[in-house]
Amino acid sequence: MYNRESLEQPSHARLRLRGGAGNIKEDAPPSVVCSNALRELEQLRYDPLNIGYHKGVLDGWRAGGCMAEVEQRLRCRFRPVYSEASVSRVEVRVAFAVSSDGFGNLYNKPGISQRSGDSCNSACTATEIRGTIEAMTRRSLISLAASLPAMGQSSGQPMPRKGRLKQSVSRWCFNKIPMEDFCREVKRLGLVGIDLLGPADWPVVQKFDLIPTLGSGGGGKTGPLNRKENHDAIEKQFRDAIEKAAAAKVPNLIIMSGNRAGMSDAEGLDNCVAGLNRIKPIAEDKGVTIVLELLNSKVDHKDYMCDRTAWAVEAIKRVNSPRIKVLYDIYHMQIMEGDVIRTIRQNIQYIGHFHTGGNPGRHEIDETQELNYRAISQAIVETGFSGYFAHEFVPARPDPLKSLAQAVDICDV
Repeated sequence: MYNRESLEQPSHARLRLRGGAGNIKEDAPPSVVCSNALRELEQLRYDPLNIGYHKGVLDGWRAGGCMAEVEQRLRCRFRPVYSEASVSRVEVRVAFAVSSDGFGNLYNKPGISQRSGDSCNSACTATEIRGTIEAMTRRSLISLAASLPAMGQSSGQPMPRKGRLKQSVSRWCFNKIPMEDFCREVKRLGLVGIDLLGPADWPVVQKFDLIPTLGSGGGGKTGPLNRKENHDAIEKQFRDAIEKAAAAKVPNLIIMSGNRAGMSDAEGLDNCVAGLNRIKPIAEDKGVTIVLELLNSKVDHKDYMCDRTAWAVEAIKRVNSPRIKVLYDIYHMQIMEGDVIRTIRQNIQYIGHFHTGGNPGRHEIDETQELNYRAISQAIVETGFSGYFAHEFVPARPDPLKSLAQAVDICDV
């Protein structure tokens, strides 16, 4: 029988068998640690985890990046049970109950259950009893889980999130997944929208009650913003893009500075301010925010001009509009400057949007890279930031959606 002890205990018994054959008690390490919890799941010891844990354990799973996986794998409760009367020195009968009332009950139709049984028909020693129960657990529970497909399916209800940080995700990082399938998963994971989409994709995203959190703005067809000769075309392009975004309720559009190509930063700053001033009244009139993206010029975007926070913030200050902001890409600015949290705190009033990415490599944002995204997320929340925080990392692992779920957990502060 799998019994659970007090939830407030740092450790708990994961297997306890009582009866004529003797007592067995095997203590597990604290399940607040992701590696321990996931090991329990691998061993099909679901019941000790499949309960409403206290806040400390839940926060531990979120901080460790395994909350989404634990939630998904505990959609049904596996409970091996037996009664005192069913145990003797010569026989152990075990009944298995599978029901939808466990930790993951948000995903299940209520009231689903099934029972099965098995026994050890010999003069079992204590060790043999434990081995028999574990063997029956694996065989019977896998069989039962397969026979209850409705219990393993998502009901379509999003994972509950704190919502203090409005998380989104960039489409291009996951473009091997068909669009509608991706939208379903984004919704299920509790994100609010998808970034970097053109007008053709906006209705698809909105069909799933998601927000196109950042529009493409025109794709750079007009030439760089830091060249005055492009400003007429840029104004025309953004007038059209802003009108479309406003009609579709798309809150933000992206714009890029362009490369230096021999131009001084001072001249480029003056030119970008002049170009943004031409877009400003249109954006203000329509209620759409234009965000100027920071990129690194050291690794990925050689010679890009808007590669320092101070330069971008100076442009925003000069334009002086609530509808012209900085897109602060955490990955890029870690490469160029570091000191991410202090920089965000000092300039939050000029920042309209965030992008994430692990450094080095722009892959997952977990412990495999150098940035502490949980601390960064907490710092952003504490500033009162009300915009969108979009994941823009390229998954390096075989399951990209698992990587995305982990990222959302880490930043759900």
